[in-house]
Order: sequence, then C-alpha cells, then structure tokens
Amino acid sequence: MGAWCSPARAQCPIDWLPGEGHPGVTGDLPVWALTAWDPDGAGPLPQRLIAGGGFQGAGDAATFGIAAWNGAAWSGLGTAHSATRSSR
Repeated sequence: MGAWCSPARAQCPIDWLPGEGHPGVTGDLPVWALTAWDPDGAGPLPQRLIAGGGFQGAGDAATFGIAAWNGAAWSGLGTAHSATRSSR
C-alpha cells in the first residue's frame, strides 16, 4: 500500500518585487555590486560587506560609490573620484 502526496510549497512568492531602493544609500544611482571582504585576512577583524555603485552616501558617511558595512555602521573606502563605477 502506498500513499501519494503533493510536494510541500512555501507561501512566499518566487518573484522579485520592486522596492524603494537600498535602505541607507543616498544619491541618484543604485547599488550595482555587493561582496564580502576581510580587511586583514585571517586576522581578528571580521568580514565587511562592500557595496559598489553610483550612490553618493551610505548612512552618515560620504562614500562616493563604494562603502563598507561592518554590521553596525557604514563607512567610505578611499577618496572621492569622478570615474563611473560598474560591475558590468
């Protein structure tokens, strides 16, 4: 004797939905790329989330298109530059 069951399904839709941009990021252009970065390799500092794109600021920091999130606050990386940044 056997029983047939239909597969279980989650109640969440599988589609991406448009949003209001990226929270905490300011400027006319979006975040284009995200990656994890460990500033000291195997050292004691934790990894950071790096965001790159056309934005001008993140949180309270002026970021000029590249920013680091340490889990509590945003900071800029490097200095201002006028080149267009793209991960494409």
